[in-house]
Amino acid sequence: MYGQWALDWQEQVNFDRMRKERLEKVREVMRKRDLEAIIAFLPDNIRYITGARGIAVPKVWRYCVLVREEEPILFELGGDMGRVKENAPWLEGRIFPSIPVHFASNEGTKAWAKAIKEILERSKAKGKLGLDSVSFRVMKALEAEGLSFVDGGPIMMEARVIKTQDELKCLRISVGTAEVAFAIATEMIKPGVRDCDVQAEMSRALNSIGCETLFGVFASGEHTNPYWRCFLTDRRIRKGDLVIIDKVHYYNGYGCDYVRTFLCGDKATPAQKDLYKKCLDYLYEGINQVKPGNTTGDVAQKWREPEDYTECTLDFGHGLGLDTHEYPFISFMSKKEPVELKPNMVLALEVYMGDQEIRQGVRLEENLIVTEKGYEIISLYPFEEKLL
Repeated sequence: MYGQWALDWQEQVNFDRMRKERLEKVREVMRKRDLEAIIAFLPDNIRYITGARGIAVPKVWRYCVLVREEEPILFELGGDMGRVKENAPWLEGRIFPSIPVHFASNEGTKAWAKAIKEILERSKAKGKLGLDSVSFRVMKALEAEGLSFVDGGPIMMEARVIKTQDELKCLRISVGTAEVAFAIATEMIKPGVRDCDVQAEMSRALNSIGCETLFGVFASGEHTNPYWRCFLTDRRIRKGDLVIIDKVHYYNGYGCDYVRTFLCGDKATPAQKDLYKKCLDYLYEGINQVKPGNTTGDVAQKWREPEDYTECTLDFGHGLGLDTHEYPFISFMSKKEPVELKPNMVLALEVYMGDQEIRQGVRLEENLIVTEKGYEIISLYPFEEKLL
């Protein structure tokens, strides 16, 4: 487990190397796809290309422009530009105020498109332009300037899917921090304690060690079947309840998505133990298909997600990186459009099982790195002994 500190006597995460390697990965895919320039609006893609962290809203307020063989230019929201300039000296001379086209006037959007055209002309970039996100207003403004563009989203997904050595370190740290929250939850889950109180203490602890953008799921008792997601409730936990905790957060920009199910009380019923074992075995049926050369379809074949979308994302897999849900995705659709698994992909695989008779459910999720021979589990918090 890598520590969280930057040290002079031990190299842990080399952030300068990580920024340079990420940028070169984008350039490599651009060369491969014959893309001469890309405009990124999505915060994760901006951070991947520039290394700069700005306001975390997925709107067209800030953006960056990367002409393939040049250094990226960041257009930062004016109210944040001074801080970002201080924080990102590697972008010196290449940070300018953005025209926030999400709420700009029509004239403002036209001015934005004209400025983009001028950048491309100065760089003599006349080939394909990629955009990772587009609105009708942006599209019309670019077309009015005679600029054509293609979908740049897949370019960024392809660049980001294989992690660098430093990204892997960041992800190990992020996943490890979740275990701080699980340890707190283990001590707090007692009869009469409210869901929201446990969730609050977990969040407080994660904030105190530098985690950001905290969210996730806390479901206890009857809220575990049907499975309630994204609800913060004042339900009081009762003896005999199953408690599902899905920890989603970021550390240094890198995400963690990690689930354990706990028991309130000292002794599980036979039905609870049976349900838990079935869910754990079911999860590993999918995980054991993870190895280079296999595909997302091989994992999906081991799960029984209905193909009518009625249980979509209950048996689910996805990449982890600067987003907690990124390419590749694993669902029943992967059987028809499989993606090859490759070393240094980082995946989160999660499944759910419910028992209608006891009206409770179990959800479990592991985070793992695809290795040269198979996989390495990096989510190491133990499964609930009382349910095994």
